[in-house]
Amino acid sequence: MSAAAIELQSTQHNDVTSISVSARIDYILRFSKHLTLVVDENTQQYTSAASQFLGTLDHQDNSLMALNVAYISASTKLNDIQMRCRIIEQLFSNTLFDPEQSLVVSITKLAKNHKQAITIVIEHAQSLSLQLKYELTQLVSINSKNNLTINVVLFGSTAAAEEIKTNKSLFKGKLSILDGKTGQLIGLSSTKIKTKAKDNNQLKHKIVASVLAIVVLISLASFYLLSSHSALTFADLPKVKEPAKENNKVPLPNELVKGDKIEILAVQQDKNSAKVEEKVVNLAENKLAVKQDIASALDINNALMQIAVNAEPQIPAQVNDIIDALNVATQEEKKKIISVEAKSEYDEQYYLTKNQGYVIQIAGFSKVTLWQGFILANPMQELYSYQRELNNDKLIVVTSMVYASMNEAKMAMESMPESIKQRNPWIKPIATIKREIATFN
Repeated sequence: MSAAAIELQSTQHNDVTSISVSARIDYILRFSKHLTLVVDENTQQYTSAASQFLGTLDHQDNSLMALNVAYISASTKLNDIQMRCRIIEQLFSNTLFDPEQSLVVSITKLAKNHKQAITIVIEHAQSLSLQLKYELTQLVSINSKNNLTINVVLFGSTAAAEEIKTNKSLFKGKLSILDGKTGQLIGLSSTKIKTKAKDNNQLKHKIVASVLAIVVLISLASFYLLSSHSALTFADLPKVKEPAKENNKVPLPNELVKGDKIEILAVQQDKNSAKVEEKVVNLAENKLAVKQDIASALDINNALMQIAVNAEPQIPAQVNDIIDALNVATQEEKKKIISVEAKSEYDEQYYLTKNQGYVIQIAGFSKVTLWQGFILANPMQELYSYQRELNNDKLIVVTSMVYASMNEAKMAMESMPESIKQRNPWIKPIATIKREIATFN
């Protein structure tokens, strides 16, 4: 077979696979009313399937009701509130909503007001939290009973299906899983979902076994060292020879030879007299040492008495001095409070004086103390703030300075510190801010 024929056959096979996946999704959305999850280990495969499904939405007959589509790429860097904001802002721009509310409440209310058919497509579903997966499943399940057309299709790796399998009681009868290559339905008991989990369990078992083996080896080595040390007993130590006892026994006169009798008695008397003199000298030295110790104790006692007599009297503190010290401490505390509350005004006039431009929206706070803490934590940034209304509550919004063009705003956002980039800021036109300020006032 020629290379051209092989390439043509491969292209036709891919087209058939993609069409079958899109057709299967359309069938589930029409008749089963389930949230659909398309999974594949190859990122390019499920991304391509998502793009082709979006293309099929343009050819659907939506003459009875306008179709509203939101396409979001999920990321682990985005928390639940940020994901809710991105979904709702794509569906309903310039609309007030509470990002802390569930998607079931927010989107259902907005869909009834706008009377539109809604389709939500999310890539990289494995990055979504379990809470958001459950909210999207409930959104489809509840509104299918309320005659509202709300469809949700997720595309991701099998890790998303594994998390659903672990919590399958939450999704029973509300979710369908498709293979990204063949378009076939996958049950939660399928080997495509169990294999990876089984491998993970085997890896965990291997790690635990390795750790236990290391612990056992360390224990055996410690026991061997302790045993070798305890084997050294006192019996193995070198024996110290006891000094020979002096024989102080005086020989009896009848045992001596007559010629040596007088000489030996003289030597014995000299030894006895030497011992007596040694005892007398030791006794005298001990008495002298006792007298010196007593003298030293008396000298120390006299010195302490002299210090006590000559010590300077302590002057008690006056009442005025105590009051002055308290006033100084109070002033220091006031300085700290003033430094913390330095930022207590908003910059609405700064925005209202600008006819056009763009800002970088960085954060939003419902409490003044959190807003002030954020401003103080970023003293090197030129930040501005205004108030807007969000679900009948006040929200303090923090932005950058106004830039003349969107390109300047993008360049400024790239140069911001990592602590601000982690909040996922976005660019906002000044006209939108003016409308929000006018609505609040």
